[in-house]
Amino acid sequence: MHAPAFWTELVSYLIFFPAVFICYLPMKNQLRSGCRRTILKTGVFLGILVPVMALVDEALFLGHNVIVAPALLLFLFFYHRTLKTPVYQSLSVFILVCALFAFVSNF
Repeated sequence: MHAPAFWTELVSYLIFFPAVFICYLPMKNQLRSGCRRTILKTGVFLGILVPVMALVDEALFLGHNVIVAPALLLFLFFYHRTLKTPVYQSLSVFILVCALFAFVSNF
């Protein structure tokens, strides 16, 4: 594993941080715990998972799609567990944000 390649992979996965912020914006009144606590939980969750995804991508040469697909399911589960909403509401906001970032990534 090369350090510059790891940092390149890590930077490519940092897009999850603004996506999480945009996911929580419409749900700010539906948080299960307080805003600060949710920010802390989400920061720790992403702070651990994003470098792990970069390490796995760099070590196993799987590609972004193989790593991002299961990670999105894990993010969705975490996102839903931090909200008081039914599954369909949290899922619809999550899919909307994923679609928004898919369009942005094409540019």
